[in-house]
Amino acid sequence: MNGYLLVPSVVVGTLIAASGIAAIRTGWLPKWQRRYIQRPRLWGYGQLLMAAYLGLQVTFGVLAEPDARFVGSGVVLVFIAAGLLWAAQRPPRAG
Repeated sequence: MNGYLLVPSVVVGTLIAASGIAAIRTGWLPKWQRRYIQRPRLWGYGQLLMAAYLGLQVTFGVLAEPDARFVGSGVVLVFIAAGLLWAAQRPPRAG
């Protein structure tokens, strides 16, 4: 990973993690998400997993050799986080 991608990735990961912690501890969601998210704590856990994955990618992208790939557990982490984020949303209206 190039140096110019490091700072924005760390900032975005920190913001995602802070939003996830706020959702878990207080149930707070940003205004644009309040209409669609039914279970804020579950949403927060999904966001924490996504922030962890972003942190792992940044860490392995900066510290690992250029040929090394971080795919294994990262793919599982993304699927778990995506499932949590999907499950936290309000179901569509019937009929």
